[in-house]
Order: sequence, then C-alpha cells, then structure tokens
Amino acid sequence: MQRLTRRAFLASLGVSASLGSPMRLFGSRGDLVSAGWDHPREPIPQVTPLSPPFRLPESWYRQTVKRLQERLAQRGLDGIILKDRWNIIYVSGLFHTTTERPFWLFVPTRGEPVFFYPGLDKDLVNTWWIKEGEWYFDYPHAGPFNTLAYKAGPRADLLQWMLKGTGQARLRARASGHRGRGGADDDEAHAGGLARSAIRSGRRSLTPHADDQDA
Repeated sequence: MQRLTRRAFLASLGVSASLGSPMRLFGSRGDLVSAGWDHPREPIPQVTPLSPPFRLPESWYRQTVKRLQERLAQRGLDGIILKDRWNIIYVSGLFHTTTERPFWLFVPTRGEPVFFYPGLDKDLVNTWWIKEGEWYFDYPHAGPFNTLAYKAGPRADLLQWMLKGTGQARLRARASGHRGRGGADDDEAHAGGLARSAIRSGRRSLTPHADDQDA
C-alpha cells in the first residue's frame, strides 16, 4: 500500500505545494475586488482622550454615606454590614475585586464607616478616604490581626472578628462625640447587642452571593 505524503495530499486538492512559490489559496487582491469581496476600510473616528478623574469625587461618596445613615436612623437601626462588592463600591467608592477572602464595610448610623478586609487589599484601602479599618493577614487566618506576622494555630472566625469590630467602632463614635441613645454603659451594652443580633440574623446572609444584612 502506497503511503500518502503531505505533498501528494495537497496536490490532490489542486493546491500548489511548491517550495519555490507561495500558496495562493484565495487569489490576488484584484480577484477579490472583482468578486466583490473587498470592502473599503471604515475611517477610524477621532476620539478625544479621557482625562482624570475617572470616578466620582470623594464628596459624592460622603453624601451617599450620609444618606444611608439617615435611612438607618429612620428605621431605628444602629448600622449596616455590607459584603456585596457592588454595594461596597456604590457606598464607599472603593473599587476592588471579590475573591475567597471576606471583605466587609460597616456603616454605623453615627460615626465613620469601617472596612474589614484582607491584607492583600491593604495598599488599595489606604489610598481611599475611609481611614477606619481592620485587616487580617490572609484567608483562612490564624494568629494576630492588623499585622503581617503569620502565626500557625486554630483557624480564626473572621465573622466573629468583624462583628466584634463593629461594636468597637460604635464605642469609638461615642467617644468622639457621636452619642448614642444613652450613656457609656448603654452604648457598650448596645454595641454588644449589635454583634449578637448580627450573629443570630447575619450568619446566613453574610455568606457569598447573599444580600447585605442590616443589624
């Protein structure tokens, strides 16, 4: 049985396989024009280059936070915990990417918003206007927080860590003049109640792809 070579196969198709001349599968440009296959190139439109800033100003996001806080007060709530990336971007203006690492924004009814985020995003968070925040080294996390040192050990419950931080944020707001409904004892008890309430109602909603939870 004769072996079919590549050259013989191409020759059977009527295609020149000569090494001395290029393959002309589709003919010349003149042939394409006469056959109606050649179209004139569309002119490239002149576009004016964009100039910064490329996102809304900080004042817009501050007003957005203020409007959100007013709605929280109207509903008698102490704050809201945002986990959905687009909700965080809309409220804070911090454009970031969602990964397996939990990222939260807590907006209290009184006081400044607080980020709870992975160390991977530390440089990004530090460039934006919200200065309150706490971070963990990586996910899953073990050891101390707000430091680059990693310590092997039991896996930390990041939800519990974040909820504890929201209570501390409320106490800081009280100390800076954003008083709650009562005195120091009332505020401290209320902050603890906020965390406990969020634990009861928020565990299901603070999982990926869930809606954000107000507490």
